[in-house]
Amino acid sequence: MGKRRITFNLGVTYSTPKEKLKRCVQKIEQLLYGHEQVDKELIIVRFNEFNDSSLDIFIYFFTKSIVWVEWFETKEDINFKIMNILKEEGVSVAFPSRSIYVEKAEEENIE
Repeated sequence: MGKRRITFNLGVTYSTPKEKLKRCVQKIEQLLYGHEQVDKELIIVRFNEFNDSSLDIFIYFFTKSIVWVEWFETKEDINFKIMNILKEEGVSVAFPSRSIYVEKAEEENIE
């Protein structure tokens, strides 16, 4: 094994405008291509799907190090930098949620 994989879906809120979502995808991709510990052969960062509670960004890449502790340090560093990107763009991470709509019943006319 010459490298170690990192892959995850990053869910952002449905209220995220398309332009901000695109910028987040682009900035995360730039972050990975510019990171010294990331292997540049295969990096995928794409708006992937409309999930139940989130708009999901698929992130897939490999680290240069196969040493588990170094891999974890790289992953942590990238996660913190992704948090900064989201903060810069004013984008929130989604959490599972449901909307409940309550209909008001018509009042009966009692005379």
